[in-house]
Amino acid sequence: MKAVRMYAPRDLRVEEVDIPSYEADECLIKVMAVGVCGSDIPRVNQYGAHVSPIIVGHEFGGQIVKTGDKVTKFKAGDRVTCPPLIPCFKCKYCEMGEYSLCEDYDYYGSRRDGAFAQYIAVKEGNLLKLDDKVSYEDAFKVWRQIYKNLAIDAYDMIAEFQEKHR
Repeated sequence: MKAVRMYAPRDLRVEEVDIPSYEADECLIKVMAVGVCGSDIPRVNQYGAHVSPIIVGHEFGGQIVKTGDKVTKFKAGDRVTCPPLIPCFKCKYCEMGEYSLCEDYDYYGSRRDGAFAQYIAVKEGNLLKLDDKVSYEDAFKVWRQIYKNLAIDAYDMIAEFQEKHR
């Protein structure tokens, strides 16, 4: 598959890479649309990511192609989007329910491969099903609207959902 990999700030390369493998609790998603978040700009132009090389990007809409053996709430063909934060559920902040303060979190596009690619592997707990009326292009904008219009901590909301559905 083709992917945009970052090797260092301002060193982006379109490369042919393997389609990602996926774990039993993950789905393989075909990325249909991807956006550039405000946090992608300094990551790509100035600061870099936590690992290198890495496929950047975390705001996307896509369709499930395959599901892991432990996935129960999604199936191939489902249209999805994904909040990018993956809390550890073990640190003191996660134990207090403050997932956005997690001391050992993972994150699509900066700590693990992201969505500037044809495919991405995503944990079931991070997936949100899209209504057929929602375009893939609008799907990746959903997080911006939540932050902007509702002023809620969407990451905590998603982490709580993940915790309940482990």
